[in-house]
Amino acid sequence: APYRYFQQLPSELLEVHLNVCHGLLRSTALRCGETLEPMVQELKAQGQWPPALELQSSKAVVAEGEIGFASNDAIMATHLQNDDDPQKATSRASVCAGESAETADRFLQNLVRLCVNTSCTALLRRQRLLEKLDAGHGKLEAYMRHIPLSRRSGLLKQGLKPDGQKFEVFCAEIFHTLEEQTSATALLESLGESSGEYKSLSTNSKSGEFFFLSHDRKFLIKTVSEAEGRLLFRMLPEYQDHIHSLPASLIVRFAGLYHVEVGSGSWKYFLVMKSVFDPSCEIHAHYDLKGSLYHRKKKEGESCGKDEDWINAKLLVQVPEPRRRQMLEAHEADVSFLKGHDVMDYSVLVGIHYPERSQSAASKHCGIVAAGGKEVYFLGLIDFLIHFGLRKQAEHLLRAAQGHGADTSCVDPADYAARQARFLRSSIFSPAEPDMGTAGILKVQVISAKNLRNADWVGASDPYVVVTVGLQSAQTHVIKDNLNPTWNCTLSLPLNNSHFGQDVEFSVWDKDFVRTAQGSDDFLGRLRLPMVDLLRNREAELSQRLEDTSKGELHVKAWLEHETQGGYPSTLPSALWEFEVKAGFESFDPSSQKVLEDLYQASLAGGAPNVKIRSASVEVWVDFRTMTQQVVGRTRTRPIRRRAIRQS
Repeated sequence: APYRYFQQLPSELLEVHLNVCHGLLRSTALRCGETLEPMVQELKAQGQWPPALELQSSKAVVAEGEIGFASNDAIMATHLQNDDDPQKATSRASVCAGESAETADRFLQNLVRLCVNTSCTALLRRQRLLEKLDAGHGKLEAYMRHIPLSRRSGLLKQGLKPDGQKFEVFCAEIFHTLEEQTSATALLESLGESSGEYKSLSTNSKSGEFFFLSHDRKFLIKTVSEAEGRLLFRMLPEYQDHIHSLPASLIVRFAGLYHVEVGSGSWKYFLVMKSVFDPSCEIHAHYDLKGSLYHRKKKEGESCGKDEDWINAKLLVQVPEPRRRQMLEAHEADVSFLKGHDVMDYSVLVGIHYPERSQSAASKHCGIVAAGGKEVYFLGLIDFLIHFGLRKQAEHLLRAAQGHGADTSCVDPADYAARQARFLRSSIFSPAEPDMGTAGILKVQVISAKNLRNADWVGASDPYVVVTVGLQSAQTHVIKDNLNPTWNCTLSLPLNNSHFGQDVEFSVWDKDFVRTAQGSDDFLGRLRLPMVDLLRNREAELSQRLEDTSKGELHVKAWLEHETQGGYPSTLPSALWEFEVKAGFESFDPSSQKVLEDLYQASLAGGAPNVKIRSASVEVWVDFRTMTQQVVGRTRTRPIRRRAIRQS
């Protein structure tokens, strides 16, 4: 993304760049004006200016009672409320001083409708204008796609009133191009002037937040604090990049961010988001899961289950193994993205629909059907606008002093992301044996260490090793009072395609058994192994001095395993792409083809160019740089090619 490049530039260079951009934009505006002026004059003479915007709506407005389930609405309101933020301690009626909560609701609903209708209509007109100006060259379209950050101001006018209420709309192009369901056309159908009435979601939240639901139950409108609104605004360019590069992302899809004047000098931030649930499926059970078991149990009278309730009920999301790997990889990429923005305290919202309990089964829905078809799951990553600032850091220190620094929900963003990724793999999704990622398994043998630093006041260090790739980690057993330990321990980590551009890290720690006297575990050093080097050399063995410490050496081995089914070789008549061995073999086996295509695409995105796969009893190394393959244990290499074949 261009923003990451500009973030690294010094402020002086940025100022020069900004001045050049302003000059280019002014000259472009003048050229556009010269081109459009004759067209505008002609339309004015014909009484056709401004031109009417024709919306192609394929869905008629349906009465509220005919769409969806009211129980789902209360569930979403429960999960989206935030009752511990003092910045939001305002009541409904305080928005319209002296008015009732119902009057304030009607006022705000009308305000939201005007904001959505005005901004979306303007965006569609702007898009149509840009298409005319671009004349098929695609340059303006590329500009809007790569430089989407914007903040536009406007007035909301009703009838013939001379003055209107001010509002700001942020990054409209980002939401419009995020996906089809968040486009301006979709918002106008669900939230525009011609749509049905909104529903106000009442909550018991002390925060006084406002929750509205579109008539078709597809979108929710939620007030957020100024800090949350500004945080989302800063995240949006990378949020767009993340969703486009990972369509399977579990992160909730936003469709709009607004800043609206609701009174004399009083402003509110609103955001529009897609519902995690499908209106056609009633949610029979729902859980808010953070990955923490400390005070994470629902209270009496609450319907929303939490982490302890999920564990006690012995629930598991049971989906086919390929889907499980893809979803876990997507979640790990999601929380890694959130970690980069220093946010935490987010939740995985899990809704469960039981088809046998429904009077009328929905033929089409966006849920995930369980293996066996007895459940339909809806998963979404929500409430990720909590920054790990001073207030949250102080809360974490308090919990640490109480002995719950690791298991409380308020922890450092890096620890929070890794813990939730582990929790999904071990406790939310049904376990698999062996536990593989989308690219296979990383096998590591931690052999021994020498001359480690002594971090204990009494006796010698009690060392153990943690192996990490991405957010996946595994650790050896602890060897007490030994500065020259021998573990000979083999560990397995699930490996995803997204890990190929990262390092495998081996970190050595001293275990402190008495935390009150010794504090937390002490760091004794680390080794790093680039994944690309591991795959290029087929396997790796390191016996090197530890980094980031005064002394110590570590001896480890690492290799990659990937299991596929079927014989080698065979044909694959149903594939769209086939990797073909030119000399001696017809093709790779059917199961390997999908693996090879995924690894090939990952290599194009910066992943490992050299991979090992196994089919039945034959292991094969594939080098995408030279497009060759070699059977393990043999010296001969054969050229391969990637060719398109027809789908049967």
